Amino acid sequence: MRIFPLGAVQAANNQGLIGSISYNFFEPNQECKSQPTFNVLQTKYLDQTMVTRKKSAPFISILYNYNNIFTREYRQIERFIHDVGESLNTFHAVDLSRGLKPSAVASAANKWSVSVDDTYFYSATAGYKANRAFLWNGNGWKEGAITGLTLNASITVDIGSNNYGALPLANAGLGLVYPVYEVYGAQQALQNFTPGAYWEEDIKTNEAGGFMYTGNMNFTSKYKV
Repeated sequence: MRIFPLGAVQAANNQGLIGSISYNFFEPNQECKSQPTFNVLQTKYLDQTMVTRKKSAPFISILYNYNNIFTREYRQIERFIHDVGESLNTFHAVDLSRGLKPSAVASAANKWSVSVDDTYFYSATAGYKANRAFLWNGNGWKEGAITGLTLNASITVDIGSNNYGALPLANAGLGLVYPVYEVYGAQQALQNFTPGAYWEEDIKTNEAGGFMYTGNMNFTSKYKV
């Protein structure tokens, strides 16, 4: 399983792998926004009546905007896009615009019950809305499939089957929980990025040297919302 921009996520580890290199999760430093897209056709007639037809089920679009990120961060994005074949293969993206602060996180039978007052974006039904959740406190994270939901009260996250991430239960309530969607990337995605000022430092995987990059990434959910 690949999560943007981590790469292949690991069991009991906060890093992901792209090739043989380990990477950390980082958020877009300018903004993240998402919105549903409704593909509805409308025909209006002279008597002001209107005929509408749904062309396809609604999907969600997620936008990550980056402003002057370091070369090492841009290289991570670049390698991820190459790894998934740009828009050829699906991967998973975290909707960082929909974060909620859990009032409690409890563990039972290798699952976490995450108490939130808005469950609208989540679903335990495959192929509908966000079927996975990402808990992140800015340092560690935990991710898993949604196996149950109590409307506007809690979501149940399976953190045992794959054990993705290393966020301990004791710290889970200190961060936010976000919906995770299976998505396609946009075509020619990297063309959105332009280099800016040069940062005087060695250019290495774990260093910040090189040009600063500004651009955006667009994702489209595979399934209806």
